[in-house]
Amino acid sequence: MSENFLALLSGGLDSTAAACLAAHDARCALAVTFDYGQAARARELAAARTVSAHLGAEHVAISLPWLGELLPGAMSGEAEPPADEGASGARAVWVPNRNAVLIACAAALAEARGISRLVVGFNVQEGEHFGDNTAEFVTRTNAALALSTANALRLESPTVAMNKREIVRAARELGAPLARIWSCYAAEEKHCGRCASCRRAERAFREAGVPHAEWPAGLGPEEA
Repeated sequence: MSENFLALLSGGLDSTAAACLAAHDARCALAVTFDYGQAARARELAAARTVSAHLGAEHVAISLPWLGELLPGAMSGEAEPPADEGASGARAVWVPNRNAVLIACAAALAEARGISRLVVGFNVQEGEHFGDNTAEFVTRTNAALALSTANALRLESPTVAMNKREIVRAARELGAPLARIWSCYAAEEKHCGRCASCRRAERAFREAGVPHAEWPAGLGPEEA
């Protein structure tokens, strides 16, 4: 296997798939999940721990309370998460400079641990509305990391050119614990099935042809 990597793991579909894809020919030495006051943080942490155990990786949770002070209501739980999957919905859940902040924190930890690869889960669909989910963002971040880290840390996203359907199929082929992920903005007992993130995930599982029994709880039709 090639060198170890650190996975930024939210417990959602994209980060789970990216970590499992990277682990196909490398070892996930460390998985990091961030608590920045988002409503779904407890669910995300639980899902991330499950995925970390699946990968055989150490899991670390990092709290960023100051970032929580910048959250929009749709992310903090003070407002209903948007169902709109377009630009308006994206603006409603935008957290100022979030991905750059999280990557910078993970990069510092990775360098200190002697890890030279960071793995994140981006995708083309969300890249249409979030500039920090794109291949260009990866390229430009790597240019900065080459100067800001002593080990020339590299950011990678195995899913960045994939849509959600392709991500589900790839993750399922690798045996990822897809039924245990958390891709919802809310913090209910099950996925709410109403928010934009749930809607994207539900459509991806359906288009990928995954049997409903393997879906995360709350997505798709209720079992009889």
